[in-house]
Amino acid sequence: MNATLLGPVISAVAAFLGVLVGTALIPWLRSRGARKRAARFLAIRVVCVLDKYLEACASVATDWGEENKDGATESRVSEPRAPVYPSDLDWHSIEYTLMYRLMMLQTLAERGASMVRAAGEVSDPPDFGEYFEARCFEYGTLGLKAFELSQALRGAFNIPDLERSEWNPVERINAELEELKERRKKRADWSVGVPL
Repeated sequence: MNATLLGPVISAVAAFLGVLVGTALIPWLRSRGARKRAARFLAIRVVCVLDKYLEACASVATDWGEENKDGATESRVSEPRAPVYPSDLDWHSIEYTLMYRLMMLQTLAERGASMVRAAGEVSDPPDFGEYFEARCFEYGTLGLKAFELSQALRGAFNIPDLERSEWNPVERINAELEELKERRKKRADWSVGVPL
């Protein structure tokens, strides 16, 4: 290449690269940084909602009721509503399968509440065993799902785990579900005549 043309070619390439960096790369880097901040903000807010929902589900899953003055068993703890996420979050900032799983928890919670209501309608007084079993199973399962989602967010966005004292809702739910499983197995074995 001719030495007289080399200078203008280098200047043109440098100008083109400067325009490219200024119009494409810098805005892309800024939007990427904003998206990361929005995703972390979303994760922190949603983890707080999930932790609260986990606690509420654990309280319901461990509530086997108490006898009222008429001798019927009543629940001591009300069922929690489906988790409600803050409306000001940028859901496009996180990975879509995680977003779907978080949104689906609301549907699963509504379905679980419906199953508990249905069990309450067919459960026999005075102990309402089917109702309390349904509450334990549905809300225990929902609580574990909320915990699984909060752990996924914590891992993806480096959010520290919640410090727990003596009350660990995940351990309590797992213990209750294991006890429920044993109870159902004994009942199934008894109904088919298998000696216990």
